[in-house]
Amino acid sequence: MNEFFQVYKISEIKALIETGIINDSLLEFLKGKIKNGFIICWLFNRVVFGLIKDELVFERDSFSKSDLLELRAFNEKEELYLWKNQDGWKFRYIHDNDENGDKIEFFDAQQIMHGTVSKTVNNTFSEIYEQIGVKYTVPQVFLGGNELSSRTRLILLTRNYLGYNEIGQIGIEDSRIVKIFTREV
Repeated sequence: MNEFFQVYKISEIKALIETGIINDSLLEFLKGKIKNGFIICWLFNRVVFGLIKDELVFERDSFSKSDLLELRAFNEKEELYLWKNQDGWKFRYIHDNDENGDKIEFFDAQQIMHGTVSKTVNNTFSEIYEQIGVKYTVPQVFLGGNELSSRTRLILLTRNYLGYNEIGQIGIEDSRIVKIFTREV
């Protein structure tokens, strides 16, 4: 089979899915859901990657909450997705392999991320860029000790949850980030 075509395996998992509006502090809400993992923040002028440990760790100083449009905090088992709308902050939380969850079908997909060059910024982060100008800074753990090249790239692994409409057609109802890692392409 051609390496550019991939048949996705559909599997089943028990997943707990919660949605709602946040009335508390965003930071306290986030810390109450995701204890250890990663965070991606979409701001008005950039995308910021960070770590979730006892506190949020970013490569540069923090940013203003007013600049934040949406974020995804994740690890391999769960994701918290927050986005701003006219009512305030909404959320969707997914926790896989939760016995209190519902059975849902899914498939995992891998997307190649932009960036063929990596440069260490400090002990925790690396700058990823292309010669055409795409540039972002990610936690070094994503690189797993590898250097990027035209053949070794960052891969975004997403989990895509499936559902059926009223006439039985299947489609993707939601997606979450599982992890980011390197792979030869």
